[in-house]
Amino acid sequence: MSGKRPISGLLTVALCLLTCMLVGALACGGRIFDPSLSSFQIIAGGLVGGAFLVAIQARRLEYVAGVGVVAFALTSAISEPWSASLLVRNAVWVIALLVAVLGALRIEDGMRRVSFGKFVLWAVVFGIVYLCTLGVLRLMRPGPVNPEVVIANLKLGVLIGAGIGLGHEIAERARSHRQRLSSQL
Repeated sequence: MSGKRPISGLLTVALCLLTCMLVGALACGGRIFDPSLSSFQIIAGGLVGGAFLVAIQARRLEYVAGVGVVAFALTSAISEPWSASLLVRNAVWVIALLVAVLGALRIEDGMRRVSFGKFVLWAVVFGIVYLCTLGVLRLMRPGPVNPEVVIANLKLGVLIGAGIGLGHEIAERARSHRQRLSSQL
């Protein structure tokens, strides 16, 4: 691994986090900064999703596993009160983020000719994964399905996906621009 690679990865994670914060603040205002509200998932999702993205791009399973373990530990540490169902919910959320990033990257690979706007694809993929995740959680804890909860989960998925996708897109453009400049020198 070259010395530039970790900085590139940190830039990608930072951009994913910042763009999620921007998208979240535009859609939800300052509520995204309150860890007790579900909208805080936009910030957490930007950070964890960006880290998963970098780990997957590094093609290192131990990095992906490390991100998953740290994300699970951190989400569990800030969650109160602790219970078995809460820990399962946190694990499902971390797995959902990983699946969403993998899915978006896989679909994005087939869209190489599209130069800008892939973040919309990321938003759609994350929205779908978040709806499926809600379905999994409902199967684990049966009860009535509240339409407002379904819409809120879809919104969270779309916002997180758009933020991560936009951060990824900006990082890729910056990387491409830097490579063009260095090849001209």
